[in-house]
Amino acid sequence: MTPEKKVAALLDDYGRGGKTKLAKFLDVPPVYITRWVGEQYVDYSIPKEYIANIEKFFNKPPGFLLSSEHMSEVSLIPVVGTADCGGGDVNHLQDRSRVCYYNGEYYSDKLYCVIASGDSMSTFIDNGDEVICDPTVVPESGDIVHYRIGNESAIKVFVFDQEANMVQFVPINSSDTFKTKTIRLDTEGDIFDELFMAKVVAVNKLCFSNRSAILKMIGR
Repeated sequence: MTPEKKVAALLDDYGRGGKTKLAKFLDVPPVYITRWVGEQYVDYSIPKEYIANIEKFFNKPPGFLLSSEHMSEVSLIPVVGTADCGGGDVNHLQDRSRVCYYNGEYYSDKLYCVIASGDSMSTFIDNGDEVICDPTVVPESGDIVHYRIGNESAIKVFVFDQEANMVQFVPINSSDTFKTKTIRLDTEGDIFDELFMAKVVAVNKLCFSNRSAILKMIGR
């Protein structure tokens, strides 16, 4: 797919006013956009100096427009903060403009990413991994979730025990260092009402920059 056809498809998805907003973002007359994407203007192509800003406008990764067609599903997901995985540091993220890549089948514009802090979910999730979450999915017992209660932000396995009338958030790592959080619905219903949960749908393993994960992989 050519860059021009990709931009045409992105504008179709964008909806009304897309051409005008893109033209304003690029500081060009709207007729330029029409010539780039219109099928009748086969002699016009997008100048290279506009490629990067067009990708930025549509929130696509660098190289998206010039890549082969199989890259068309890659999207940028905002990183909103960190989540405790036994590290105890849930607010260390400084770069609020950080994003991560996602090309899975569960994409929606509601997806967000948190950075794992700690190893309570190892080896599924290691310290420093990018954890992509979907708040629109209702988690089922056994799902890995990112949850928030007040100032607590963590990633664990969600377990619902109907007989005991309670929910638990359980770490995968069985070390005594990492604790299970239990909420009893009959006595702590108010806390449960404040609970936010999002199902984890993908994990970007950052092993190349993750020293603890690398040492664990070689048994050190």
